Amino acid sequence: VATLNVLYPPSCCFFRYLHGHKQRFEYQIKHLFPGLADIICLNEVTSEYMSFLSKNELNYQISEIKSKRGLNSLIMSKHPFDVLINKKRIIFALFKINGVNLILVAAHLCARINNAHVRKRQLEMVENMERTLLEHQC
Repeated sequence: VATLNVLYPPSCCFFRYLHGHKQRFEYQIKHLFPGLADIICLNEVTSEYMSFLSKNELNYQISEIKSKRGLNSLIMSKHPFDVLINKKRIIFALFKINGVNLILVAAHLCARINNAHVRKRQLEMVENMERTLLEHQC
């Protein structure tokens, strides 16, 4: 399992030398995804990024993004999702890989300093959903 923050808008110094969204997206597709993990979690995904992903043959199942506006999380997997619950910034997935159940949470939580109450609710949701998925797999 690997994770990547696709950093939108382009403020990260790592991608600063790449001009424009298309070049940055192409760089990620060409250099970061091949040979990476069977499951990749992406954060700060926009509808534009999702559109770019769908045009490339990556041999991954891709979860849908919850909102066409703003930043989303998504999961790309070479394994089929048994259960997939999407809450925009938090995605819960249940996989069965080689007969073993795997629960995966892909999350991009609110910053704690300014949004402590929101982050607390998000963490409670993760904990509750984890319990639900554990019960589901039994």
